[in-house]
Amino acid sequence: MNKELLNAIYDHREICRAVEQRDMTKAMELWEQKAALLKNESAVERTAMLEALSQSVYTHILQIRGYAPTEYRHKSREMYTRVLPQHAFLAHGREMIRQYTAHMNTTEQESNHIDMACCYILTHLSEPFTLETVAKHVFVSKCYLCRMFRNQMGQSFSQYVTNQRLDRAEHLLQHSNLSIDRIAEQCGFGSPAYFATSFRKRNQVSPSSYRKQLQMKKSLRI
Repeated sequence: MNKELLNAIYDHREICRAVEQRDMTKAMELWEQKAALLKNESAVERTAMLEALSQSVYTHILQIRGYAPTEYRHKSREMYTRVLPQHAFLAHGREMIRQYTAHMNTTEQESNHIDMACCYILTHLSEPFTLETVAKHVFVSKCYLCRMFRNQMGQSFSQYVTNQRLDRAEHLLQHSNLSIDRIAEQCGFGSPAYFATSFRKRNQVSPSSYRKQLQMKKSLRI
């Protein structure tokens, strides 16, 4: 097999860059040029090219985004584990490119929604709010927002909110003279008891003990 054909089968860097730039037209053109080179080759070569295409684009998205559509990567495997005639081979390649490009567009949109949601949460920590409240603020459904948090933040919506409230509480315990009850209120915990329970779960000490430890360390430095 000549070098040009081997490069066509395994080197998909230009298609990866086109997908990254959301240029589906260019990605499709590049794919059709590559696929045409295999017109007279066997199904084995066509299968190898589809597998290399899926792996290349998936890996590229993973490198630039830090995450990639694992579900679609698994699903695309069905496209290159069968013996395919030329017309199906060409169509499957187009579908892979379409799906991965769509993922890039969706990811960007989701990132914008996540940024808006996080901004809302951080500026309203002292207030009672729910997943539905934030979803309405960023104009998405509750289920969609919940999924975005798990996919992009690696934690649930409620876990994220609690962690942000605890981060603020730790800051106030260290840098203010506010009472424990007042800190619980300013950080949006429903009650001092719930605040103490949440705080102890993460730090293994109560808020008051945490403050005392900080004060002792400060005095030792002096």
